Amino acid sequence: MTIAGHKIPSVHIEVQWKLSGSQVGTERDDLWYDAQSGLPLQNSRSIHVRTGTPFGPSTYTEEGEFVLKSLTPKT
Repeated sequence: MTIAGHKIPSVHIEVQWKLSGSQVGTERDDLWYDAQSGLPLQNSRSIHVRTGTPFGPSTYTEEGEFVLKSLTPKT
């Protein structure tokens, strides 16, 4: 992974959930960490869940991401 022009050895973890029962849907998280320090470098998240209610189905959707922009702390 490259952060601010620096190649950083990283570890990628992918987590997937499948919901069933009263809530049906999926969640996926992709996480990248600096292989040496464990510093979070990037996180991508996607959630799609459907829930039955007395008024009909309700759907929750979430998409999000953060990416580290610099290895230099801001003061």
